[in-house]
Amino acid sequence: MTRGFNNHEEIKRQFLTLLEQVGENLNGHLRTVLDLFFSRDQHFSVEEMRAMIEREGQCVSHAEISFILETFVRYGIARSLRTDDGIIRYEHLHINEHHDHLICTKCGKIIELSSGELERFLEKTVLGSNFFPFYHRLQIYGICADCIGKRQQLLQLSSASMGERVRIEHFIGGEAFIQRLIDMGLQRGTEVKILNNTGAFIIQVGEKRLAIGRGMANKIVVSPLIHRLLISSDNKLHM
Repeated sequence: MTRGFNNHEEIKRQFLTLLEQVGENLNGHLRTVLDLFFSRDQHFSVEEMRAMIEREGQCVSHAEISFILETFVRYGIARSLRTDDGIIRYEHLHINEHHDHLICTKCGKIIELSSGELERFLEKTVLGSNFFPFYHRLQIYGICADCIGKRQQLLQLSSASMGERVRIEHFIGGEAFIQRLIDMGLQRGTEVKILNNTGAFIIQVGEKRLAIGRGMANKIVVSPLIHRLLISSDNKLHM
């Protein structure tokens, strides 16, 4: 979603006016971050902003950049977004405009989602519960088209993303290892959902949750169900 340069300049002007009204000082680093922050439409982490400043030939500490970005949030010209990777990112906050986010779990790309139909559905559903909302944030995690295009149709279970559903295709190991997996309810054709892939590797099989070692997960070859859905959709389009 692209906004005009003049709109960004107006937001910056309003912010500087607010600073003047409350008597806060405008230092050189704040102005540098402000100009860079509104120089493009994207979501910035503190480290990404620090790298941009370094390319401009300046050096500003991580702590100071974080403080300045949080200042933008406090004055209503930015909002923060914490994703599942634990990184906080910042984006412009435009008055009377709302959007949600699609977040790729592979490359970290954030795609803005703006849908009047979705907004009306959410408002109707929430008000139908006798609840009166002030604001909401919707984050949908998955895999973007670029990452799907680069992905192999067969991969190790350990490489699947959290929340993803896959189908077991075959195992890498001897008879004793395979029998152990079968006893756990894991066999060829079994559909598995990854509940957690950081630390303990937790999967869902039917109504059961299983914890398996990463070494074991490396020996289970699966096919992501997303590939099957895409192939099925493509075949329907050509029928």
